[in-house]
Amino acid sequence: MRHPVSLIAIALWAPAARAQDTAAVAPACAHEETAAGARRCLNVARERKGVELAAALAGARSRAKDPAQLDTAQTTWLAFRTAQCRADASQFEGGSLQPILFLHCWLELTSARIRYLERLFREP
Repeated sequence: MRHPVSLIAIALWAPAARAQDTAAVAPACAHEETAAGARRCLNVARERKGVELAAALAGARSRAKDPAQLDTAQTTWLAFRTAQCRADASQFEGGSLQPILFLHCWLELTSARIRYLERLFREP
């Protein structure tokens, strides 16, 4: 089923998603015209963002006074991210936009986590 970009954009800006502009979260995906295309593009962005998160976490671990505490916090944060994005996407349960909203949330929260780790554990 094809969804015009405007429908996807409306869903992404829905209060349930707490999402910012798709172009800010996944610039390459902003012009996708179908739900399937948006989902594919967001999945690619998700893979890349996962690599960025791993690098930020590795840098943070190398500078943390207690890496074990950071690991515990990260594990808890990962569970939070999954739960939050499932809750956001559940507003569109069963629809073709549900996975798009999940991925958008995932990218938004992961981007924020990367910024946080980089800021908190930056080199002096």
